Amino acid sequence: LILRAGGLIDLLDGFKLLEQTEENLTEFDNTPAPVEEVVEEQNTEKAVLADSRSNQEKLEEIVVDAFKFNSVALSDDNKEQLDQAAQILLSDNELEIELLGHSCDLGTKETNYTFGIMRAKEAKKYLVDKGIDAKRISVHSYGAKKPLVPNTTAENRAQNRRVEIKV
Repeated sequence: LILRAGGLIDLLDGFKLLEQTEENLTEFDNTPAPVEEVVEEQNTEKAVLADSRSNQEKLEEIVVDAFKFNSVALSDDNKEQLDQAAQILLSDNELEIELLGHSCDLGTKETNYTFGIMRAKEAKKYLVDKGIDAKRISVHSYGAKKPLVPNTTAENRAQNRRVEIKV
């Protein structure tokens, strides 16, 4: 530390000035926010980003899948998937949807078409029971024409026995 003549006095005066101004600078406090506040802020930002998807996008992401072979009965998982769709549809009365029924490749073309339409109708009935106006829902079947995955294993066939939602 090198001090010129009078430098020590200037330095001491500077400390006094610093002491006096510190009290007045609380609005410029650069103390980091507590970690909880930062995490909450980040979670809020993520929620806003997640909610930025349209109701149409959210609905079309829902696939009611894994129907049992030769069955149109809704499993608990299927009902949870349809509950998500019902919440979105109840929040937006303008949306109309198509339920597209599918089947795996086992069985005749006619049987697969019938199971596709019956699965779509079962999903429609469930949504109507949840309060969705039946006029807002149409049903169609693709049978085994549009597999999601190759029909090469039992697991893949189960994925292909599904109902998709199209807005």
